[in-house]
Amino acid sequence: MLDISRWWPQKLAAIECYQSQFVVGRPTEPPTFLDRLRDQAAFWGWSIGVKYGEAYASREPLGLASLRDLV
Repeated sequence: MLDISRWWPQKLAAIECYQSQFVVGRPTEPPTFLDRLRDQAAFWGWSIGVKYGEAYASREPLGLASLRDLV
């Protein structure tokens, strides 16, 4: 997992720029696409003890502060 808490607002803002792809035409009743995205990020964050996280393929969960920690 990667801690994306610091960048979550920017990620959400970037996705919201593409309303026609992610929002328009989708159900407006919760949970919406954006609700699910937030909830998934919160789940992955919870699993490594942070607010928001993002999963990457790995045999075991990894808590990383940066992708640089992989090298």
